[in-house]
Amino acid sequence: NSAQLLQTVSHMFSGCRALSGVNLDVKNGEDPQTGISNEWFKDCGSLTSVAAFMNGCESFTGTIPEDLFVDCVKLQQAQYFMQQCKMVSGGIPLLLFDTCRKTITNTTGMFSGCESLDEELPIGEYETVQGITSYKLVTSTTENALRVVEHMNDPFTEVAYADVIALSPNLATIINASGNYYVIPEIGDVIEVKQLGLLSECLELTSISNMFNGCLKIPGGIPHDLLFTGSQSRKYTKLTNIEGLFKNCQGINKGYLEEETNITYICNPVLFEKCTALTNCSSVF
Repeated sequence: NSAQLLQTVSHMFSGCRALSGVNLDVKNGEDPQTGISNEWFKDCGSLTSVAAFMNGCESFTGTIPEDLFVDCVKLQQAQYFMQQCKMVSGGIPLLLFDTCRKTITNTTGMFSGCESLDEELPIGEYETVQGITSYKLVTSTTENALRVVEHMNDPFTEVAYADVIALSPNLATIINASGNYYVIPEIGDVIEVKQLGLLSECLELTSISNMFNGCLKIPGGIPHDLLFTGSQSRKYTKLTNIEGLFKNCQGINKGYLEEETNITYICNPVLFEKCTALTNCSSVF
């Protein structure tokens, strides 16, 4: 299969401004295929670059399939993938990078200028805990140490002692109130991440600058788990550039409420906490 040999399709349709996404080469009586197909990169297990694949396809219509890159297990470069695809609508799928989290390096300007995308940026799915019956204490550096919270905004970043009090007052009296410990259920009731955030655990990233720049209609808030990792020890040590990440996202209309202080921020204050190598944050908002 020739698709298995493909390594790059960069700039393949770059500048094709009149390309509509409607396949007119169909037999009589059949419906034309419209938009972006999840068959485009099927069986492309060696593909490393889709950079600027549709850059400037201003007339292209359709939505982004969740399994678009499902076979692209070696994908590294996705910069400017659909920059200025002004008519592509819908949302950016949560699972878009699910099979290439370990390899993706560059998403610069990937959706820049996609001014018709009109769904909220996706947030991962996490289990919730409504009560605590048995428990064990682990330090905050323990691998996969999940804290028990009723609503898991970021289960690996901070110890929510107040949440423990709310869930189980009796247990709270024997938990270290200084915040040196996490509380997790015993084996059998362990909390699990059901689905990671959009760029969670993509530790090879070097640049995500201008990724959403000009996505005028995206509503809602900035995902708290966009750059989430499942351990305090795992960090984005190669990510240097987030310039213009949310620039011109005029539709974003929801802040992040920190319940303990009742202060609303433009994003989770620890959104970039794991990004230890940043050198360029200009115009990020």
